[in-house]
Amino acid sequence: MASSASDECCITDALKEPVQIFSIGATPNPQQPSTALERFFDNASLDKYLSSSVGQNYSCRFIWAMARCDFSSFMVVYYTYEFPEILYTIRYPEFKDSENEWSIRQTGICHRINIETRQTILLLLSPKPNSKSHQAIHDYLTATTSHYAGNTWFAVHDVLLKAHLPAWRAFNKSCEAEFLPISNATFATYIDEPLRVGYDQLSILSSLQARFLKIISLVSSTTELLDELLNFLQNFPDVVNEHRRQNTIVNNLNNHRRSCMSYQRSANFLRDRVQAASQLLANTLSYRDQVIANEQNGNMLQLNKSAVFITTLTLIYAPASFVATFFGMNFFAMDQPNSQIVCTAMIWIYIVTTFAFTIVTVIFYYWLLRHDGVLFGRLAPKVPDNADWKGFVRRLTRLDNSVEMQPYHH
Repeated sequence: MASSASDECCITDALKEPVQIFSIGATPNPQQPSTALERFFDNASLDKYLSSSVGQNYSCRFIWAMARCDFSSFMVVYYTYEFPEILYTIRYPEFKDSENEWSIRQTGICHRINIETRQTILLLLSPKPNSKSHQAIHDYLTATTSHYAGNTWFAVHDVLLKAHLPAWRAFNKSCEAEFLPISNATFATYIDEPLRVGYDQLSILSSLQARFLKIISLVSSTTELLDELLNFLQNFPDVVNEHRRQNTIVNNLNNHRRSCMSYQRSANFLRDRVQAASQLLANTLSYRDQVIANEQNGNMLQLNKSAVFITTLTLIYAPASFVATFFGMNFFAMDQPNSQIVCTAMIWIYIVTTFAFTIVTVIFYYWLLRHDGVLFGRLAPKVPDNADWKGFVRRLTRLDNSVEMQPYHH
């Protein structure tokens, strides 16, 4: 597989810090290597150094650059036509002490090996200066135990993975510590008692579920990367020229793969627990809302019973009140000497007026029933004068052509 031009431009166009080149010279005695560290602040001086004779005398060249590239996926690329080459990115969690929170970082590495000359070029792209991966690889390259004849430094990948993979365990533990209090409160909640959890905790559970899905995806990609690295060693057995060292690297990569599978199973288990707790909390909140609604309905029924009781009392006492009011008017008087009630001749005015107002009230009531909304029409929303009523009627009366109307039999 060939590389694209965009991958090469990504390194030089996105520099944030000076490029550092740590070179290990090709010496007859591997236990006493000559090392040199160079810094370059522009592309011109970097190209000049790489094309000079001084820049060609190396057994391993470690290039570090801080760049912000768009690493969309994990990959391993083989260059079989000239040099075998490994190119991939790895994403991992990192705890930021300054902000007291976790963030997902990514690091890219390119490893080109010349099997004939045993020269190796390592290019590391990290998101910040003095990163953990940069320090781990630098310590490995400078360790005297790492130097031996014909070393192609393939163990760098083991060092890089060992520096970042254990962080997934701590990240899973941090997410689980955030989840457990909500889970315990959710399972120990009674609907008829005040809830200790609410919709805020439901949002946190949704965030945790998305976080565990991300963990599963990223760890699964790392597992695929480890499989590709193992396949690389099988396809290019000459990369590591010592059988014992090759077995050590293979065993370490297999251990990393088993660790990734463990992290993935843990994330799957926690995701299922979060999903179950989230569903339980959503159901609990829904049932709690129904309990509150039932209580409100009970209160409304009690108010309705009170209203019915008051109305019944009004109906019972209304005739007595009417009689007392009627006889308390000035149309009547007491003839105490004769023990009689004297009625005035103008009583007909009360009868006619009462009858007329009763008729007018009944007629107005029936008119409101037949012309509902006329009296309060101004309170209704205004409709434009140029409204397309015909189109509105057509939309309301449109029928599906695939449905045949059936006759209705009463």
